[in-house]
Amino acid sequence: MRNDGATLEHRMALLRSWHGYVLAKKGLDTDDALHQARRVDATNSLVAARTLFSSSTNDLIGRLFSDEPAMRALFSNVTDEVRASHLGFRIYEPLDIYVEMLEPWAGTYGLEIVGIKRFTPSLQFRDRVGGHVEMAQVWIEREGEQVEIELFDIHKPMCTPQELFDRDTVAEELLMG
Repeated sequence: MRNDGATLEHRMALLRSWHGYVLAKKGLDTDDALHQARRVDATNSLVAARTLFSSSTNDLIGRLFSDEPAMRALFSNVTDEVRASHLGFRIYEPLDIYVEMLEPWAGTYGLEIVGIKRFTPSLQFRDRVGGHVEMAQVWIEREGEQVEIELFDIHKPMCTPQELFDRDTVAEELLMG
């Protein structure tokens, strides 16, 4: 199968038509909103992978809990010998659309997707987030080292378009920093 822009755009149009209900539920029913969500998801994924590949565990804990000294204290006995290799976060676009774009996106940054496992979370988790949820584990490799990102696709509106833009700007600042 060809993987050129026309074929990819055709597959994306099919995915948009199949997932119209979910896109509407998430407030992503325009091309602009979906494009913005895709930018945020790609940026967050890159930041997560970059962080896992380049940060010590203590640095990562410090960044994740910078405003929560009590949480940092819980991890005070973790040494840099223990390597963080997994981060999880919520994605904006439907999981099917995200997965479709994953390999071309990763290749752009010299990363290789070496595994994807999709699964349904427990009933307790779905009750806690208050919506239908799909999850996936994605293993990414760079220069022989593997990390895992875990994605949470929650089928309910997440934020306003302006909040989505603001989050994108924050993620880009993290990426450049």
